[in-house]
Amino acid sequence: IFDVFRSTLIITIIFLSILLLITIYFANKLSKSIIKPLDVLSNNMYNISHNKDVELINKSNYYELNSLLDSFKLMYNKIIVREKTILNEVDKNKKKDIKISEQSKMVAMGEMIANISHQWRQPLSIISTTATGMKMQNELGEVSSDNINKYCTSINEQTQYLSQTIDDFKNFIKNEKELKEFNLAECIMHFENLVLPTSKTKSIDIINNIDKEIIIHSYENELIQSMINIFNNSKDAYSNELKNKLFFVDCFQKDNFVYIVIKDNAGGIPDDIINKIFEPYFTTKHQSQGTGLGLHMTYKLITEGMNGEISVKNNEYSYNDISYIGACFTIKLPINI
Repeated sequence: IFDVFRSTLIITIIFLSILLLITIYFANKLSKSIIKPLDVLSNNMYNISHNKDVELINKSNYYELNSLLDSFKLMYNKIIVREKTILNEVDKNKKKDIKISEQSKMVAMGEMIANISHQWRQPLSIISTTATGMKMQNELGEVSSDNINKYCTSINEQTQYLSQTIDDFKNFIKNEKELKEFNLAECIMHFENLVLPTSKTKSIDIINNIDKEIIIHSYENELIQSMINIFNNSKDAYSNELKNKLFFVDCFQKDNFVYIVIKDNAGGIPDDIINKIFEPYFTTKHQSQGTGLGLHMTYKLITEGMNGEISVKNNEYSYNDISYIGACFTIKLPINI
């Protein structure tokens, strides 16, 4: 009985060994028949994705894998086409942004030249009148040392004012993108000097509430340009019938940011267009009166140029016990870019 059992066990072991070998053989064959095409597929996809021999693709004997490869190749080609389209659009947008920037700057420079003529008219008139008065008194023999000192002081004050305006306009027009530290209150003062002739001509009162200790590390020229664009937007929105035209500039610091809140009392922006005013070429004015570039450039200068944020809303407020409604722009800038 033991010999029979042992013989049966040996036969069984031999049979299982043969079966195991056969299983390993066919498993190996099956594995190669599947894994190799998958490796080929993987290599082909890698070559396609890295733009290597895209047209010389090794295909397998499996229809499904070949179909998957063809789909991947089609997808890749579509991605390439879309990528080229996107790059073309990006290039067009860059050229468009440059054109918009140049147009906006030309408009601003035109307004600045008009401002220069207004800005200089009064001090030049004072200098001329003072000099004429001094000459007349001298011819009549009535000029005194006190009068000479008074006249000279007046002329010096006016020439200093002219010199300051020259510096303001020169720094603005030269358009140098200079990252530097500057006092925000002084920056607002330069802005007010630049728009002063227009504000006087249009009877616009500029009222500021500024923390004079705020020092910011940013682009002063770009900030002045942005504020001028907002001022011009308000200037065009005031109705001729409005008696008290107000333009407020409030500045304060919170944490590592500075906030510049600018508002007017021109009645606000219609709800159906308030979300469009930062778009390029969007304007509610006639083409001869506006290009729609100012607020768009302001948005780009603040967000892209100075890593800041700008928003607008309509605001109702009181000033000297009188209620007003107007647009309110909020500029948020990092203290240090």
